[in-house]
Amino acid sequence: IGIGFCTEEVLLARLPGWDSHSYGYHGDDGHAFAGSGTGRPYGPPFTSGDVVGALYNKADRSITYYKNGESLGVAFRDIHETSPLYPCVGLRTRGEEVVANFG
Repeated sequence: IGIGFCTEEVLLARLPGWDSHSYGYHGDDGHAFAGSGTGRPYGPPFTSGDVVGALYNKADRSITYYKNGESLGVAFRDIHETSPLYPCVGLRTRGEEVVANFG
């Protein structure tokens, strides 16, 4: 599962962060991805029962993730997208489920 932000131009068949104009934190390895299939170590992996939050701070152009209420720190800085960013979630394995809360 990948959780992140993307513009409306991304391919929906790929995890957040793999395509340009997308940013993602992936549960299988805890890596952060920004427009590339190659990620970098960022936080711990996440799995069933974990609560993962994502914050896009438009004022300082950064993205921060949270796992079970604890900040993992800023994952991405200096985001310069010309199109709006939207929350996005990607699933790759049959049977994966997510519950989203945008409040």
